[in-house]
Amino acid sequence: VDTDSVKEVASWITPVPGGVGPLTVAILLRNTMVALNRQRALYRATYGVADQLAAE
Repeated sequence: VDTDSVKEVASWITPVPGGVGPLTVAILLRNTMVALNRQRALYRATYGVADQLAAE
């Protein structure tokens, strides 16, 4: 990242030595599971069916 060109837009810039860390991976996985649960709840509320497609 060219820090000089983004310093007016980004409030914080920190280096990531070694790439994405385990905490970032854990948070992304948690967010994925939250999204899955929300999607399931919306599906159930819309169609009144509880995961019948997964059982087939």
